[in-house]
Amino acid sequence: SETHKVKADHEVFYKDEFKTIPVVKQLLDKAYKQLGSSGGGNHFVEFGIVKLDNPLPEWKLEAKEYVAVLSHSG
Repeated sequence: SETHKVKADHEVFYKDEFKTIPVVKQLLDKAYKQLGSSGGGNHFVEFGIVKLDNPLPEWKLEAKEYVAVLSHSG
Protein backbone atom coordinates (compact mmCIF):
# COMPACT_ATOMS: atom_id res chain seq x y z
CA SER A 1 0.00 0.00 0.00
CA GLU A 2 1.36 3.42 -0.97
CA THR A 3 0.58 5.24 2.23
CA HIS A 4 2.66 6.98 4.86
CA LYS A 5 3.39 5.23 8.15
CA VAL A 6 3.31 8.55 9.99
CA LYS A 7 0.20 10.68 9.70
CA ALA A 8 0.77 13.97 7.88
CA ASP A 9 -0.94 17.02 9.34
CA HIS A 10 -2.28 19.84 7.19
CA GLU A 11 -4.75 22.67 7.60
CA VAL A 12 -7.12 20.96 5.13
CA PHE A 13 -7.97 18.39 7.81
CA TYR A 14 -9.43 21.13 10.02
CA LYS A 15 -12.02 22.19 7.42
CA ASP A 16 -15.72 21.77 8.25
CA GLU A 17 -16.10 18.93 5.71
CA PHE A 18 -14.03 16.61 7.90
CA LYS A 19 -16.31 17.39 10.84
CA THR A 20 -19.78 17.55 9.27
CA ILE A 21 -19.96 15.16 6.29
CA PRO A 22 -20.20 11.59 7.65
CA VAL A 23 -18.41 9.78 4.79
CA VAL A 24 -15.59 12.35 4.75
CA LYS A 25 -15.31 12.17 8.55
CA GLN A 26 -14.95 8.37 8.31
CA LEU A 27 -12.09 8.77 5.81
CA LEU A 28 -10.06 11.21 7.93
CA ASP A 29 -7.57 8.62 9.19
CA LYS A 30 -7.02 7.34 5.66
CA ALA A 31 -6.62 10.91 4.39
CA TYR A 32 -3.92 11.62 7.01
CA LYS A 33 -1.94 8.61 5.76
CA GLN A 34 -2.37 9.35 2.05
CA LEU A 35 -1.76 13.11 1.95
CA GLY A 36 0.74 13.84 -0.81
CA SER A 37 0.35 10.43 -2.44
CA SER A 38 -1.93 9.15 -5.16
CA GLY A 39 -3.38 6.56 -2.76
CA GLY A 40 -2.48 2.92 -2.56
CA GLY A 41 -2.48 -0.21 -4.67
CA ASN A 42 -2.48 0.17 -8.43
CA HIS A 43 -2.15 3.97 -8.39
CA PHE A 44 0.83 6.07 -9.39
CA VAL A 45 2.01 9.45 -10.59
CA GLU A 46 5.14 9.75 -12.72
CA PHE A 47 6.98 12.94 -13.68
CA GLY A 48 9.55 13.23 -16.44
CA ILE A 49 10.93 15.13 -19.39
CA VAL A 50 9.56 14.51 -22.88
CA LYS A 51 11.60 15.73 -25.82
CA LEU A 52 9.67 16.32 -29.03
CA ASP A 53 11.97 16.22 -32.06
CA ASN A 54 9.12 17.26 -34.34
CA PRO A 55 6.24 19.65 -33.67
CA LEU A 56 2.76 18.29 -33.04
CA PRO A 57 0.55 20.92 -34.67
CA GLU A 58 -2.66 19.04 -33.81
CA TRP A 59 -1.79 19.58 -30.11
CA LYS A 60 -0.21 22.99 -30.77
CA LEU A 61 3.14 21.79 -29.39
CA GLU A 62 6.51 23.03 -30.63
CA ALA A 63 9.53 20.75 -31.01
CA LYS A 64 11.24 21.17 -27.60
CA GLU A 65 11.42 19.61 -24.13
CA TYR A 66 8.37 19.50 -21.86
CA VAL A 67 7.74 18.41 -18.29
CA ALA A 68 5.27 15.54 -18.43
CA VAL A 69 2.95 14.05 -15.80
CA LEU A 70 1.35 10.61 -16.07
CA SER A 71 -1.26 9.58 -13.53
CA HIS A 72 -3.06 6.25 -13.20
CA SER A 73 -5.69 5.49 -10.59
CA GLY A 74 -7.83 2.67 -11.77
